[in-house]
Amino acid sequence: MAKVKDNPPANGAPEDADGLLTVEEVRAYFKCSTPTVYKYLSERQLEGIKFGRSTRITKESVRKLLAKLPRFGAERAA
Repeated sequence: MAKVKDNPPANGAPEDADGLLTVEEVRAYFKCSTPTVYKYLSERQLEGIKFGRSTRITKESVRKLLAKLPRFGAERAA
């Protein structure tokens, strides 16, 4: 059985909230437009959750997308 922590985070946020980013944070990270972030979400290249009018994107899906993007400019190791 999973162990349940007795004391929640002091700010009242869920423990895994650190693993979520806003659309604006992802937009700023990739230096792209807001519609581009939503395009990645609709194409399921990013994983998000919706609660109310807010959308949050998992950091893990940002890492996965970043790993899939093409690389250039540096020599590849053989």
